[in-house]
Amino acid sequence: MIALLGCGDRSETSDKTVETKNLEYYNPTALIEAAELKTAIDSSDPIQIIDFRDAEDYLNGHIPTAININRIDVVDTNAVTLDLIADRSTVEEVLQKKGISADNRIIIYDDKASCYAARLWWVLNSYGLENISLLNGGYTAWINLKQELERVDGAKRVELAASDFRFPESTNPKFVDVPFILEILDDKDWIIVDARSIEEYTGT
Repeated sequence: MIALLGCGDRSETSDKTVETKNLEYYNPTALIEAAELKTAIDSSDPIQIIDFRDAEDYLNGHIPTAININRIDVVDTNAVTLDLIADRSTVEEVLQKKGISADNRIIIYDDKASCYAARLWWVLNSYGLENISLLNGGYTAWINLKQELERVDGAKRVELAASDFRFPESTNPKFVDVPFILEILDDKDWIIVDARSIEEYTGT
């Protein structure tokens, strides 16, 4: 739905009824509502919840059964470029240690308007995982639903037995490296989109 705002000098009103219709998300499974998540937890559905916040915030209260993964766990700490995602095997190892199963639907949330959670969603999806969802509204949506939180003392977290998690094999990579970009610079079959600000784009 698109809302257009404008100004004018006419105050005339109309009695015409404007027909509207609800639009669906392009990929509805990429989001889950807080009420749906509550039902899934109560029904013991095959889901796993990832709290993608700082450890301190997690310990102070998190959605029941959620495990904690930090941003630093899925970035390449040796890379010169800030926040470059870790390679496939490194992310697999993190998920294995956390007990994540590729057979379950994975729900991710944060308390930063889903900015960080969406990045983790993108990382997992880039490596071929599809059964993953963002909690619509994140941690705040769960709080607004007035649902219970789990709190733990000290450094204790929800811990699961290690899993044999593996990303599915994919022949359609969703990100590329610099050598690849250099290779296709003059290839008219490719379009490169710069999503930075205009100042960054122009170097001003």
